[in-house]
Amino acid sequence: MEWFSKLFNQSAKGESLFPGKRLPIDQILTLKNSTEMIIELSYGISDKIHKKGFDSLSHPERVLHHIYWLESEVNNGGFDQFFGNSSGDYALDTPSALDEIGAHHTANLVKRAIDLFPGGSPSRDREQRVEQLDLMDEAIHAKFGDLDSEFFEYRDPLEELQLKYMVANKDQIRV
Repeated sequence: MEWFSKLFNQSAKGESLFPGKRLPIDQILTLKNSTEMIIELSYGISDKIHKKGFDSLSHPERVLHHIYWLESEVNNGGFDQFFGNSSGDYALDTPSALDEIGAHHTANLVKRAIDLFPGGSPSRDREQRVEQLDLMDEAIHAKFGDLDSEFFEYRDPLEELQLKYMVANKDQIRV
């Protein structure tokens, strides 16, 4: 992890991975735009994972974490990137997170992407999951591309749904 410390110019555990002071949820909810709110919360959740581990997250923090990373990865490199990166470790949990906030169409998209894996189940282990991706033929990767295009239509208002969920569960969000 020495490269990690050098990259972020800090210890591998303890300090924030992101610049700036983390805000509590009540302050996050007063930020001027919804994108800032979601990003600030994701930074706080990521810092909490970095400092205390994933198991330290409350259920609502996990839900929002899964959705943030799905959206970030798919928007940056599609479902291939979502599954190929560490975000894919929780791919099997992501549809229920989406359903919980009311993003049923997007939950269905993720389920359809999951179903493209052998046995309809991507490994929770990143190395094994990357091997699964590498063994898929081009036709399967093309189907991921079709799902990417459908994701980009944003039939579910993910930002709005996340904000409503943040407000409804703010007492359980401690970043």
